[in-house]
Amino acid sequence: MNIYILDDQDENRILISHIIKHYTPHDVYSFSTGDALLEQLKRGVGEPDLFLLDILMAEMDGFEVARHIQENQIYSDVPIIFITALNDKESLIRGFQSGGCDYISKPFSKEELLARIRVHLNLRKSLLELKNYSLELKKDNELFLIRGKELRSLYHILQHGMEALSLGDFFREVVENIIPEAFTFSRKPLVFIKYRDQVYHNARAGEKPPQYSIKAPFLIQGREEGALVVGFQSGKREIFSEFEQKLIFLFAEKINRVIEQFEKGSVLRYDVFLLRKALEVMEKRGYILFSASHQVIAHNEAFLNIFGIFPEMTANKEKGSVYTREELTRLIKPEIKKVLKTFLEDDSRNKISITTGNGSKYILLNVPIEDEGIVTGKLWILEQEKEQNG
Repeated sequence: MNIYILDDQDENRILISHIIKHYTPHDVYSFSTGDALLEQLKRGVGEPDLFLLDILMAEMDGFEVARHIQENQIYSDVPIIFITALNDKESLIRGFQSGGCDYISKPFSKEELLARIRVHLNLRKSLLELKNYSLELKKDNELFLIRGKELRSLYHILQHGMEALSLGDFFREVVENIIPEAFTFSRKPLVFIKYRDQVYHNARAGEKPPQYSIKAPFLIQGREEGALVVGFQSGKREIFSEFEQKLIFLFAEKINRVIEQFEKGSVLRYDVFLLRKALEVMEKRGYILFSASHQVIAHNEAFLNIFGIFPEMTANKEKGSVYTREELTRLIKPEIKKVLKTFLEDDSRNKISITTGNGSKYILLNVPIEDEGIVTGKLWILEQEKEQNG
C-alpha cells in the first residue's frame, strides 16, 4: 500500500520514511510542500492509501492540504493522520474538521507510529474490500450498496476492540450496540456471540425467535472456537440474505481479529506474571516493566526502595499497588530523573550506571521486549554495581 508523507523538515521526512521502509512492506512517497503532494494526486500515479501530514509548514499548512484532499472525491475516503507538536484542543478540533482521522504527537515513538499506520491501513483495506463486495451484491437488477452505517460499524468493532478492558466488555458492546445499529432496513436483529463456553446476546425475555439467522464462525489458529449468529424477523429473506451474509462474515472477520489480539495479550500477561515471579526470587534486584507507550505495567518493592519511594509519600497509595509513571517522575530525585527519561527513549538492549540519593551505585539494564521486530515494552532491571562486577 502507498503512504504519502508531507513535512517541510528534511530530517522528519527521512526519519518517518526510514521507519516505514525498514519495518513495513509499504511504499513511501514524501513531499516537502503541500503543492507538490497535490500535484502528485493530479497525476494519479501511486494512488495513496494513507496520508501522514505535518501541520506547521512555511507555505500551505497541513489543515489546508487536508481540505484539498477531502474536496477530491477520489481521495476523500483515504485516512489522514496529522503528525504534529500541536496538542491544544482547538488544533485537535480543527484537524478533525479538516478531514483528519487521527493524531500522532511529536516527539513520537517508532512503536506508536507503526501501530497507528497498521490500524488505519487495515481499516483502509477493509473498506476497499467492502467496496468490491458492494459491486457483487446484485439481486433482481438492484444494487445493494454498503452504506455509511455499515462502514462505521466495521470501524467501531476495531476501535472498541482496541479500547475494551476485556473480551467480555467487547462482546457486550458488539451484540448490544454495534451490530444492531448497522442494519437499517428492518427491526434490529438478534445478535449472539458464542466464544468457547460463554454466550453474549441482546435478546430480551419473551422475544420471538428469529425467522432466519446467519452464522459466521470464529477461527482461532485454524480451529473453530465460537461464532457470530445474527437473526432477523424480516420476511424478506430472498432479498436481503446475500447482502446480510457478506456483511455478517465481515463483522465476524473483524471480531476474530480482536479476539486474536486479546489472546495474544493474555499470553503476554502470563509471561509478565512469570517474569515477575522470577525476578522476585532475586530479592535485591529491582525491576519495572513499561508498555510501548512508556506506561508502567508492573514493578516490585525493591525498585521503589532503591529510589527511596515509599507508600506514605503518596496519599491513599496502598502497599503493593502499581505507581504510574507520573507518580514516579514526581517522587524520583531530580538529579537522576533526566537520565532515566533519556534511557526510557532507548529501544536497544543497554545498561547505564546510576547513583541513587543515598550514594549507592546501581547498574540499570534496559531489556526491550519485541514482537515481530517491533518493541512492545521495556523491562528495567536494577542491581548494585558491586554485585554486577563481582
